[in-house]
Amino acid sequence: MASFAVEDMFIKFALRHLSLGEVLMIYAAAGLPILWLVAKVQGETFDKQLLTSPIMLLRSCLEICGRLGHALAVSLIAIATASAILQATPLVMLAGASVLLGDRMSLWSWAALFMGFVGVLVIIQPGSPDMLNIGVGFSIFGMLGFAGRDLLTRFVPANVSVTSLTILSYSLLFAIGAGLMIKDQSAFVFEGMSFVYAALSGVTGICSYMALMLALRTGDVRVVVPLRYTRAIFATLIGVWVFSEVVSWTTLLGVGMVILSGTYAVYFKPARAPSAI
Repeated sequence: MASFAVEDMFIKFALRHLSLGEVLMIYAAAGLPILWLVAKVQGETFDKQLLTSPIMLLRSCLEICGRLGHALAVSLIAIATASAILQATPLVMLAGASVLLGDRMSLWSWAALFMGFVGVLVIIQPGSPDMLNIGVGFSIFGMLGFAGRDLLTRFVPANVSVTSLTILSYSLLFAIGAGLMIKDQSAFVFEGMSFVYAALSGVTGICSYMALMLALRTGDVRVVVPLRYTRAIFATLIGVWVFSEVVSWTTLLGVGMVILSGTYAVYFKPARAPSAI
């Protein structure tokens, strides 16, 4: 989770001088070699027909929406706020699973989720000047994209590895970045440190994602998943120390409500614990 917060920091630095399309291309290009190396070491084979099935492509598109929304949010609003809103992803996933997939939830679980959504409202403070910032909208859009991705992950065949899924997503992310650059007719800028920051964000993102998946597959889910909320803590520390951001008490209160709600939901339904990043 600390590494994910560092990834956001690198993206925020890179987007100061590079276009979103270029950052996405560099991000994906830096991560893909690591993924291919992992796949080779694990001896994985790729079923192109399976990986390009409608459900897989839709899942990848939702993940791209999540990454695009979150990246834009990080560039426009405080890292602490963007990360805080992202913590609502498991809540949306659990609610969606109950409504769309028929997962049964008790009245207490719905009450906990409601408290979590109220916490999100406390964070974004509808009606305040900050709420008018388009970055808040991008953050919510990204959070919904990640939630949709996790819902569709339940339909992914068991023989499809995390590495294969990530390679597909990063390949599409590279294509989306190239498409954005073509659309905007923007030139590829070799701006020293910004280029390095974009590459570091891709490498950090891959390492973070693999560490999370390894933790979820080898550890006790009820212990591992609640720790994902520490991302908000690390993001707040980076925001304050690196970007001199000011964190309001309402943001801290909202984050606390989301964490309590999500942790309760995980302990109530450990077998369905979300793995969103």
